[in-house]
Amino acid sequence: MLAHTLMWLIFAFSHVVLVEPAPYELLIILAILYACFASLQISRQLLPLIVLLGLHLGSLILAAIVAVELMPSLQFAGISAIVYATTLVFSIFIWSIPSCINSINHGYVVAGVTSSILGIAAYFGFLGDYSDSLLRFSRVKSLFKDPNVYGAFLIPPAVYCFLKFLTSRPLRTLFWGTGFICISAGLFLSFSRGSWFGLAFSLGLCLLFLFSSPIYAGIRMRYLGRCLVLGGILVISLLYTSNHESITGLLGQRFSLVQSYDAGPGGRFSNQVKSVTLLMEKPLGYGKADLKNLLPLDPHNVYLKLTLLSGWLGGTLYVLFVLLTLNIGFNLVMNAPPAIVLSAITYYSAFICYVLMGFIIDTDHWRSYFAVAGILWGLSAYANTLSRAPFDSERRSL
Repeated sequence: MLAHTLMWLIFAFSHVVLVEPAPYELLIILAILYACFASLQISRQLLPLIVLLGLHLGSLILAAIVAVELMPSLQFAGISAIVYATTLVFSIFIWSIPSCINSINHGYVVAGVTSSILGIAAYFGFLGDYSDSLLRFSRVKSLFKDPNVYGAFLIPPAVYCFLKFLTSRPLRTLFWGTGFICISAGLFLSFSRGSWFGLAFSLGLCLLFLFSSPIYAGIRMRYLGRCLVLGGILVISLLYTSNHESITGLLGQRFSLVQSYDAGPGGRFSNQVKSVTLLMEKPLGYGKADLKNLLPLDPHNVYLKLTLLSGWLGGTLYVLFVLLTLNIGFNLVMNAPPAIVLSAITYYSAFICYVLMGFIIDTDHWRSYFAVAGILWGLSAYANTLSRAPFDSERRSL
């Protein structure tokens, strides 16, 4: 029971990150202590995850040692260690106590709805003097520091609400549909182009996986009907909202293909070209401060950035971590038992979206990114344990 409460609290308060350390990190410490005292075991299937993240952390420390300025690089490695630890915590909890996934899902939905309501209220000035503190450049960021991170954070709970709306009994569809509309509206007001694309892409993926699942094969027509209903409500809501004068202006700006910070010397694109050149000059990596001196603006490509920071070895290890997570996630979605199939589809769809977003934005310290990765590894370990159980019992009988 305590484990379920901890998981729910971690995700329910995961949207409160204006303060450092955030409640999320403090609750993670409690979860680690619980795991130690409760003697939660580590599955052998999680060893590749531990090795890859551990080696990548080592490459960041090595780059810090050879860097001109040590402390900023060590600080970056320390933050990386914290987010990597969250990945391990969630994977261990889900493998050891599989029913924790329900607490995670419900806590994440609570966080998504709460942060969206706060953001929507702030955007329209319903919070008075406090409204400005939840906005940045007239874009909703809620209790986050950046609208882009806030928007990306909302993708998994939005996808989960969408899937529950499609698959739940009629009386519960109102609850899940309302949650989806609320979270989608909050995400829309972040004016994050990556998050807009990410949500649409994730919803398309989850429908593809759902239609491919033999578990729900007999009721596919119901999905289509409910999709049309929910899509119509969402379109009407967004059209009504977009009539607001400030929204119309921002939409025109955000729909522009190239922003002012993308083009020109020192822009996103020129920095990415320069990053490729810098990669060839220092195989062990530059460290945080040294890279900042060479590239005042981050390259907005997490794969380039981490290779620059941790060297060729570190960049390779990170890409291996991403590819391996994509692989175990795909196998999970294709073979997930009924109890976890919706969770598997939710988090795998979101993870693919995050991987693609990494080409245009720095996701290296996103809490939601590493939480989703940890959930996938935990669900995969649990599903593999179930699939091997009949074989193991048969072998013991021999």
